[in-house]
Amino acid sequence: MNTIKSYLSFLLGMLLLLSTPLSAQVTDILQVESYKLDNGFTVFLNQDPSASKVFGAVMVNAGAVNEDPNATGMAHYLEHLLFKGTDEMGTSDFSKEKPHLDSINVLYDQLAATEVDAEKLTYQKLINEQAVAASKFGLPNDFDKLLRSIGGESINAFTSYEMTFYHNSFPAHEIEKWLDLYSIRFNKAVFRSFQSELEVVYEEKNRAMDNMQRKVFENISTVLFPNMPYGQWSVLGKTEHLKKPSINTMYDFFRKQYVAENMALILTGNFDKEKVKPIIAEKFKRLRTGKAPKLELEPLQPLEGVARKTIRITPVKAGFVGWQTVGYNHPDRLALDIAEFLLFNESETGFINEIQLNNEMIYSGAIPITHNHAGAFVLFFVPRPVIQSLSNAQNKCLAPIEKLKKGEFTPASVDAAKNTLANYFEESLEDIVDRGIFIGEAFNRGLTWEEYLAYPQNIRGITKDDVMRVANKYFGEDRMEMVSKTGFGKPQKLEKPPYKPVVTEQKGRSPYEDQFEAIPSLPFQPKFLDFDKDVERFQLNNTAHEVVRIENPVNDQFDLRIRFHIGTNKIPELAQAADLLDDTGAGTMNQKETKNAFAALGCSYYINASTNYFTIYLDGNEKNVKPAVELLGKLLYEPSANQDNMKVLYNGESANRKLEKKNPSAMGSALFYYAAYGQESQYLNRASLKEIKGMKADDLLNHIEEVVSKYKASIEFIGDTPSEELERMFQNSFKLSELSKSEPIYSRQGQEVQEIEILIINDKKAIQSQIYYYIPGETFSQKDYPYMRAFNEYFGGGFSGLVLQEIREYRSLAYSTGARYNQPLLEGTKGWMYTFIGCQGDKTTEAIEVMNDLVSNMPLKPERMENLQKSLKMKVVTNFPSFKNIPDEIETLQRRGWKQDPNIEAYKAYQNLQMEDIEGFYKEYVKGKPYIITIYGDMKRFDMEKIRQMGKVTILDSKDIATF
Repeated sequence: MNTIKSYLSFLLGMLLLLSTPLSAQVTDILQVESYKLDNGFTVFLNQDPSASKVFGAVMVNAGAVNEDPNATGMAHYLEHLLFKGTDEMGTSDFSKEKPHLDSINVLYDQLAATEVDAEKLTYQKLINEQAVAASKFGLPNDFDKLLRSIGGESINAFTSYEMTFYHNSFPAHEIEKWLDLYSIRFNKAVFRSFQSELEVVYEEKNRAMDNMQRKVFENISTVLFPNMPYGQWSVLGKTEHLKKPSINTMYDFFRKQYVAENMALILTGNFDKEKVKPIIAEKFKRLRTGKAPKLELEPLQPLEGVARKTIRITPVKAGFVGWQTVGYNHPDRLALDIAEFLLFNESETGFINEIQLNNEMIYSGAIPITHNHAGAFVLFFVPRPVIQSLSNAQNKCLAPIEKLKKGEFTPASVDAAKNTLANYFEESLEDIVDRGIFIGEAFNRGLTWEEYLAYPQNIRGITKDDVMRVANKYFGEDRMEMVSKTGFGKPQKLEKPPYKPVVTEQKGRSPYEDQFEAIPSLPFQPKFLDFDKDVERFQLNNTAHEVVRIENPVNDQFDLRIRFHIGTNKIPELAQAADLLDDTGAGTMNQKETKNAFAALGCSYYINASTNYFTIYLDGNEKNVKPAVELLGKLLYEPSANQDNMKVLYNGESANRKLEKKNPSAMGSALFYYAAYGQESQYLNRASLKEIKGMKADDLLNHIEEVVSKYKASIEFIGDTPSEELERMFQNSFKLSELSKSEPIYSRQGQEVQEIEILIINDKKAIQSQIYYYIPGETFSQKDYPYMRAFNEYFGGGFSGLVLQEIREYRSLAYSTGARYNQPLLEGTKGWMYTFIGCQGDKTTEAIEVMNDLVSNMPLKPERMENLQKSLKMKVVTNFPSFKNIPDEIETLQRRGWKQDPNIEAYKAYQNLQMEDIEGFYKEYVKGKPYIITIYGDMKRFDMEKIRQMGKVTILDSKDIATF
């Protein structure tokens, strides 16, 4: 499970948290009806007929802040256990299972009470014996299996400091079954698989300890929130508490927090709310009645003077300066949002952004932190090596703070900030998943949905004087100053316990399954893409340039994508050209003026170069689409840049590659791509830092001119502007060639493998091992599409798939593991399969042994076919793309040679799917093929003698797999 909603990236994730937006104009699609049941349970219903599915969630207003300081990690651990069923679900015979579970409860309390290592080992072995005995009756993946049988997708949960959120998507016609399942899971919960899940939580803790950004955030929080849970422990809890968990303490937390008045149901999507209301009332009345516990936190202890801290957790020397601010509902929050945006934002118009754009240091940025009960704002900076001190870099970052305090900014910049923040949320509300999470956040923060949606209206009332006031109030001399010296310190490593695998052959049925299947489903018709009718197409002035248009049914935001048919495969320098264009000026304007001009229109842009395309993205408020497109035309056809821009580009890439080199996840990925593509790996065939340093701005601008004036463009527009107006707009702003060129699509082919090989990079600091398998496949035939999908679901499909079940659920060998066979990019080319394991270093050998057996001798379980058939058919319904993704999905399918939606034939094939069909795909595309295993980790933590017996071993260095 994810411990927080996203972690898209450290900085971007925090910026989006800052920008929790709202819409000034509420459409019918955004209307939410809320009410309470008699037991106090809150219901939120958002009916959206434009959606293709339903997003459903049950949330609890309890997270890490609600924990006992002496028993941390309870909220997150409980999140894991609430996937394991009840006294009727997840068990074949609870009466026989219960005595063993009761013994486990007592033994864990005894384990927690002892400090003697020998006694701990004794209790652990006794617990393991009882866990193995209980597993004979347990069906811990029953919940996942039943959800998948009704088309449940993205089955997950997250725990934050403030709440726990259980969620997934499903087809509307199965809503009664979904409601029954979600109401049962919280009513009669049984905490089975405790030992296995504890090991999984350990693995999640290991991932966190290997994550530099997370370690930075936790160290910052200890200083800025000295007496609050935000700074005293992480959502994952303290290691010493995880080592001595108490099931009874967890049950106490569950009984106290998981009561109807402290919980809410959220449904958003294409359901009929009037029909589901009586079903909701009937199902969720079974939840335990109880008062929502009152959270009592001490007021934040203010910093006095400068609180200093020195650590070693970054590959380069870095500095941090932070201030305590306020929580989400504080009256000053809106003005602080503007102040923080003016300092740093992803549109790169802030004062702190300007420092880096002017090449005054390697990197500068900011982290806004907004919890419910406290907040903070942190500047971070990486000085230029040798020639710049940390104090000089810090002073440069503090100078904009003084500008803000003195009012050295224009009212126009405040207006641009307000428009951009409002637009961020307007766009995020388009997706029913994000919308559902935002509804939950509103409830968690004690706001009505209408109050939450009033954000843009409220923020537009903020003035320049308000910004100056909060800047002077919060950004003073009382602050944190943290320095991270080069290095990572000594990592804390957890040892693999002496447990036997808790293997459960899930052939039985739970008593609940019959009850579940008896619930009626509504009639439905699967929906398929229509390549001709689902989008509008036209050629620009009868040229080769095609425009694909689709309307936005949710709000007044537009999205424009211009994709030129030439990429880095033909012109490698386009990667740097895209970066340069992203930070250059348009016409007579410099880069700062250009970015401010887009911001003033409430629009943002992004440029990307891939193997086959040079792509420009533009989005924002549609009322300004015409001037925004005109401005984009100036940027594309009249870019202005010089060698100073190249220095910024070089410094940024230099910092990124230093971080990449010390990031186990990134280097594990680079090692895998080396195995798959050799010298054709994108990590190896990219320009070196030396080559980038020697590049000239004029040469890159010439490449851009060649691309945008000579090559075919495919234009995708999502919005309500009519086609005729779009055509005029594009012809006036873009100088597209009538004789446009188009490079053929290049499909990178994986390497042939002659024997089993094992490639290893040794990292003594790595706590986890990043393990990949590369298995080359065969030329892909479209007739095998249904069976590829079925194989992927059977072999690697979530908790019900073989890989996650065998490696994580039964043996607790990894937190993250999966597998997938990949259809090739082009028709008539070869696909390939990959598997992944992220595990504690000393579990590496055993995890590989299990994966080897799965890949080489895939077990056949015909008893799973009925449920698999149901899951695959329903996935056709839940996986239908959202309106924004329809154009790109159609383009991708057509590029792969499809004349119609492949799910049309797949849906028919699923009706009669047999185990032999999956076995046939496996034998043709996977079984018996030599493969490459890649391991990035600490070699001292795994058994090299056993590893060498598995295949030819080659020890590599990071410079062998990536160009730096």
